[in-house]
Amino acid sequence: MGYTRAYPRDTCRYLEVTEVLLLWDRIVGFDTLDIVATLAAAIFGFRGRALLLAKTFDDVEAVMLDLTGIMALPLLQHTLFGGV
Repeated sequence: MGYTRAYPRDTCRYLEVTEVLLLWDRIVGFDTLDIVATLAAAIFGFRGRALLLAKTFDDVEAVMLDLTGIMALPLLQHTLFGGV
């Protein structure tokens, strides 16, 4: 077929398993994938200073691949309600 499937385990390479499950809980609960886009924007905002200091593609890749310690829900809440 001409489609691919995204599984929650694919996201586990970037976020802790608990964070992925909490994120999927919100996706199912609100019945929208907009939460994923909002989290992506929140991560860019959170890592913005490091991204501005990056000089090469490898620097940017290193900043964005290391998401250990990212807590998805507090980051989403801060982005949506904290005024990033």
